[in-house]
Amino acid sequence: MSIKQLTVFVENKQGSLHEITDTLAKANINLRSMCVADTSNYGIVRIIADEPEKAKSLLDSEGHAANVRLINAFAVPDQPGGLAKVLNLLEGR
Repeated sequence: MSIKQLTVFVENKQGSLHEITDTLAKANINLRSMCVADTSNYGIVRIIADEPEKAKSLLDSEGHAANVRLINAFAVPDQPGGLAKVLNLLEGR
């Protein structure tokens, strides 16, 4: 299934992640999933939220560079080899 993912570019400094999550919490936006990748200077935060467009608008208004795009999502069985089984299906094996 396709879902919307919010991507936020942040400076890699103390409090940046808290600032983003606090802004979204105060707007009553539920975060369902989050992934953070960082370097020494900046980070990329990828979020699955219940209202990604609203979240983008809020974060943009606070000076954060945010983007929303469609991604493919699928459930992975919670067992050893679960991801391998899903990837086999995606590859047509």
